[in-house]
Amino acid sequence: MLGFIKRKAPLAACLALIAIGVPVQEVAAQESLEDSYEFLTLETQVVTASRRQETLRDAPVTVEVITREDIRASGASNVWDLLRFRAGMDVLEGRAQDSSKAIVSVRGFPQEKVSSLQVLLDGRSVYTPYMAGTYWADIPVSLGDIERIEIVRGPNSALYGSNSSLGVINIMTRKPAEKNQLEVSAGRGTLETNTYARVERAAAGQGWSLSHSYGMFDGFDTVYGQNGNDSVQRNVGNFRGYWKPSGRTSLEAFSGAIWTNAEAVHSLRSTDKISQDFQMLKWNHELGRGWSYEVDGSRNDRTETILPTRAGADFIRNYSYQAEGVLRGNWLDGAYQASAGAGYTYFSAESAQIFVGKGQQKSKIWRGFTHQSVRPVAPLVLSAAVSLEDSDLGGTQPAYQASAVYNPSVFFGLRALHARASTLPAFFRKSANFQPSAGVKVEGNSGLKPQKIRSTEIGLFSELLDRRLEGQVNLYYMSVFDMENTIVTHLPPPPPMVFSYDNANAAIARGLEAALKLHLRGKGSVSANYTREQITDAKGSAAVFRATPRHKFNLGGQALLGRGFSFSFNAGYKDGYLAYSDSRSQSLDIPAYWRLDARLSYVYKELELFVSGQNLLKQTHREFADGLGVPQSIFGGCSCRFGSR
Repeated sequence: MLGFIKRKAPLAACLALIAIGVPVQEVAAQESLEDSYEFLTLETQVVTASRRQETLRDAPVTVEVITREDIRASGASNVWDLLRFRAGMDVLEGRAQDSSKAIVSVRGFPQEKVSSLQVLLDGRSVYTPYMAGTYWADIPVSLGDIERIEIVRGPNSALYGSNSSLGVINIMTRKPAEKNQLEVSAGRGTLETNTYARVERAAAGQGWSLSHSYGMFDGFDTVYGQNGNDSVQRNVGNFRGYWKPSGRTSLEAFSGAIWTNAEAVHSLRSTDKISQDFQMLKWNHELGRGWSYEVDGSRNDRTETILPTRAGADFIRNYSYQAEGVLRGNWLDGAYQASAGAGYTYFSAESAQIFVGKGQQKSKIWRGFTHQSVRPVAPLVLSAAVSLEDSDLGGTQPAYQASAVYNPSVFFGLRALHARASTLPAFFRKSANFQPSAGVKVEGNSGLKPQKIRSTEIGLFSELLDRRLEGQVNLYYMSVFDMENTIVTHLPPPPPMVFSYDNANAAIARGLEAALKLHLRGKGSVSANYTREQITDAKGSAAVFRATPRHKFNLGGQALLGRGFSFSFNAGYKDGYLAYSDSRSQSLDIPAYWRLDARLSYVYKELELFVSGQNLLKQTHREFADGLGVPQSIFGGCSCRFGSR
């Protein structure tokens, strides 16, 4: 009992401080919401849609922006929960039999590794071709370092390469402030403990920031109330610096690392030890008359040790080198805009236990691309992008997209888009050769081809009441060809079951996305979105056509309550679906459920006290076929900032 009390003590203290309150000036909270509203009364700018800055209205693809204020108000403790209540998103607490802790997909097809979603961190890909997906829990970034997230829904392979067939998520970190300051936060809850510290220094023409976060997640229990072997300890460190030798030239440096000790939801109750580090340099130069170029280079190295396994221990190393150059410009006072670039990526995956007898797996990717847009008349913007990519994994793959955006008034606009994209197969599915258990063998298929996607969409967007009311509706139709399919062959022992892969399936996805948001003039906002998706496939596989919930509905809101208090919430409904675990070859019918997350905070000058809750409607519910229940959780903490204003 004493241990229980000690565990809850920091949370109880935070709750007490919030409940007691003191007479305060609500300046900081008011400024936060007013800054958020000012950001929106100005035309929202995005950079991911066309790889250059443009207004959200002129973007050739559907883009949603998650601001820093949205991140703070969400109460989320991980990146994937920031995406959970967004239109067109599928986010699940789904554990594979490795270190993968979450499933995130855009426009359907959720699975343990979503191969068609590109994820960027400050423009650098964190996607891994080893399993063809993103290890969300291992993205080397702290939530406190994130400035904004841009979500592109729909294909964008012409600009970001293969594996951007469903969309692109670009996580952008905070630039070092032009002042010296220190920021710290700490919290404790029923499931986790988090600490965060960030220091920033600035001088004329240069500055840097250094941050560290520590998280200890106790993990989910099984549906039977037993230890789920799901705990995680995580350290993340990041550095970002800039130097401006002249008014036209800047150099940015990024570096970071993550160290994780995680239990794996595995029949052998394994433990994963993961370490990852990256470095990136970006050089930007303004040429004048609206033209500029950017050159960047980066490396990433991730190692993972899993033990025990059937082989005793599995060691897996993935590393990559990336280099890219982009030229941007415009003519005729911005009526014609262009960007063009070329890039090279080297990927490698090594594991003597997974690729038995096949050695190091590697792929070189060469890619060139261009994007052009023209405004023939004031309300119309026509855009086109093409790319050509050549790789060891998928051969030569072209991609293209064309769009038209029509803005006849300041109140509404129309967007139409058609695109062709491709998705490269994973090293694992092409070359794996191992036995995870005595009766099972996994054999890759070296002849596996890239999946191909064609997508057409139309959308209506509007801004009313001096941009305080925003709305959008999108309809899309997407065809998937050469879709990857898992084959299970039963043979006489040993072994009796062999898992392999082919391109024998095809699918069609149809969807509707609708969203509405009302800003309350510095007092907060309310929002709602609805997504309807229907997927059919040629083989009639329930793991494909039933995996995506048919209906999803989300509500959200932020409110300034006065006397320094603010409140925010997100509520979401998800229709029933079939959760399929490829790593376990198991499926589970998940009934429809509601989820409610909320956050209450109190701000006095540079000090904030907060308490947040997740899954507040039920003690526990299931989201995936991993044997775990997602529990109700409460988290409380405080943050403070010191330094010059």
